[in-house]
Amino acid sequence: MSGAGTPVQAVIFGGTTEGRQLADFCGQRGIRCAVCVVSSYGEELLPETEWVRRETGARTAEEMAKLLGQLWPVLVLDATHPYAVQASENIRLACEKTGIDCLRVVRQSGAEAARAAGAGGEETPRIRYVRDAAEAAEALAGTRGPVFVTTGSKELEAFARLENWQERIYVRVLPDSRVLAQCEAMGFARGHVIAMQGPFSADLNAAMMQAVQAAYLVTKESGAAGGFAEKMEAAARLGIPAVVIGRPRQESGISAEEACRRLARLGTEQKRQIFLTGIGMGGPEQRTLEAERVLRQAAAAAGAPRMLESAGELLKGKPVYAGYGSEGILDWFEKHPELASLAVVYSGDPGFYSGAEGFRREAKRREAAGGEAFDVRTVAGISSMAFLCARMGISWQQVYPASRHGREADAAALLRDHAQVFLLLEGGDGAAQVCRQLTEAGYGDARVTVGERLSYPEERVVTAAASQMGETRFDGLCAMLIRR
Repeated sequence: MSGAGTPVQAVIFGGTTEGRQLADFCGQRGIRCAVCVVSSYGEELLPETEWVRRETGARTAEEMAKLLGQLWPVLVLDATHPYAVQASENIRLACEKTGIDCLRVVRQSGAEAARAAGAGGEETPRIRYVRDAAEAAEALAGTRGPVFVTTGSKELEAFARLENWQERIYVRVLPDSRVLAQCEAMGFARGHVIAMQGPFSADLNAAMMQAVQAAYLVTKESGAAGGFAEKMEAAARLGIPAVVIGRPRQESGISAEEACRRLARLGTEQKRQIFLTGIGMGGPEQRTLEAERVLRQAAAAAGAPRMLESAGELLKGKPVYAGYGSEGILDWFEKHPELASLAVVYSGDPGFYSGAEGFRREAKRREAAGGEAFDVRTVAGISSMAFLCARMGISWQQVYPASRHGREADAAALLRDHAQVFLLLEGGDGAAQVCRQLTEAGYGDARVTVGERLSYPEERVVTAAASQMGETRFDGLCAMLIRR
């Protein structure tokens, strides 16, 4: 679809991973943009919304300038593929002609990631770097065995010059009808064409290479977003030599994350949302419908590892930060402006002795110091006090709440002033310690109920006189109800 004539705030060139990421960011933040892709397949991967408009087709520099003159954006982002040299040059010329600011979004190199994976990021006896597809084909001349080519459809002509190429060359290309027609017209048998959308895991890459009995891998240094490290890891795992077409240019520009920050300046005043979400004791039956909806819809999640594990099925595929400190969570979220919302997961209820209060203070402190302003909301959960009282079949409006989890609380003094006291406890001998203190203070006859692993299948609830529980140990966080 062409939306020429209606002004937008940004134009994004590229049906790449980065281009889609920036388009999603615009849609989430209410930034009107047009995303220019070459193929109808690239168009299909982009959702068209009231904020994101799709423009399809290859364009010359003059045609790009005409489009920019019609849309008149504040900013142009070149997020085309690292190997699309001519497209980047056309974008540069079009922006120069129209006087519109243009920023190049540079994909991070995959070489470092490949080295970290032990798959090699430089020339070795099993890894040869070449300048282009023609040189890659020359490197394969005189070799034997199947060749697994993942360079894309534009470079396939170079490999058709190899002897017995129709038998040796297996190609992995995008599942685009025009690309498949091109492969068929060149003479590739259907069994030698794998049409799939990547990037792929190292395991899947290895499985494909094994399926065609590949003796060589040919790929581009397409960076982390292009799955370069995973391809190299698979080849290293199978002992397959790799021929790598190096990047055609040394680029300078900004990362996709920085591009999101630039785009954010164009957006509305809508703040990013943070949901301080209580999930009850941890068992799935304890989550409210609102909590489940927030966990499903939030762009990312953060919290203590145990809490994230409890909500794991609702967080599949989301970026997560495992940690419970408010400063660490906010630092991480601020570094990911592409994420529109965050669910911070707390056990029980976030208003009942949780880290939510400190989180709000830290968020306000940062905003006052000139940092990003967030829309922080609280999603109530079932507190351990309400849960344990329900287990006991008693009303809790007369129960005095306190905590010894990282805090000081004199249980005996509290029991002098209140007939019923609830305490959050550390695990280990925390409950026994309280019971010994109660006994020493003359409250050995007080009825004490301790709940361990509440809501889980291995839940344990023990009730006895304080004097009888001076040596009883409990694992993990516990909840205690004391009654005179």
